[in-house]
Amino acid sequence: MYNKPRLIHRLKGVGMIILTGLMLILVPKSGHGQNPIDGSWKGEATGPTNQHFPLIFTFHTQDTLLTGSMISPMGNDTIILRNGTIRGNELYFDIAFGKLFIHHSGELRGDSIYIKTADRSGGGMSFTLGRITGTQ
Repeated sequence: MYNKPRLIHRLKGVGMIILTGLMLILVPKSGHGQNPIDGSWKGEATGPTNQHFPLIFTFHTQDTLLTGSMISPMGNDTIILRNGTIRGNELYFDIAFGKLFIHHSGELRGDSIYIKTADRSGGGMSFTLGRITGTQ
């Protein structure tokens, strides 16, 4: 015959194992596995006539695909990123202003993304983005 206290103790132990397993499966992971590039970033660029303008980018990653948008300093229009890719901590994308395509290449280093731009005319600039807190 079974010893009741031992059987109850064993069943409680099995129940805890099952409950723990269910929690690991059903409870969403907080940020684990998410790419550190994901989120909103802000910075400031300096134009060719030394004018400063704010930039806000939102990045979303999935495998090697980078999507997102930029809020334009001209009229607060949202501009969609094109041709976005990521490789490790490096990111690449294009932004179109009418017929002008500006290629962006960047690198995530800690809490900053360092961006360089280039357009077809050979012009370009560099700027740094910092994470907008709480957006990953």
